[in-house]
Amino acid sequence: MSSSEMSAPLTGRLAVLIDRLRPWLRAGTTVGAVMLIGLMLGPFQGLERRVGMTDVLAHAVGFAIITVAILLNLPRLGRLPAAGLALAMGLAIEGLQAMLGRSASLPDLAADLVGIALVAVLWPRRRAM
Repeated sequence: MSSSEMSAPLTGRLAVLIDRLRPWLRAGTTVGAVMLIGLMLGPFQGLERRVGMTDVLAHAVGFAIITVAILLNLPRLGRLPAAGLALAMGLAIEGLQAMLGRSASLPDLAADLVGIALVAVLWPRRRAM
């Protein structure tokens, strides 16, 4: 990174890093998001405890990853619409969990929203074309 890039605000430096790593980040977060959705809908309830996470933390981290995947794969969408899409996915997943005999809960949805909001706040703004 050049000295001008280093002196940029954090979100400016983050934008440069994201641009440089975009193909790898896109692939990794997309695979991660698909895996997370499978884990949330499959018979894996309680799996997060095996890796040392609470249910709330797992939801927040998981939906942060899903939101990043949306932003990287749909870059013109913008932060707030991406956050809305991620939240809609969270609602759909909780509804599907209830239909599949798993527990659906508002605390899980609130934790989803924490991860989504964190990404929406920290994600660099789109640059003017």
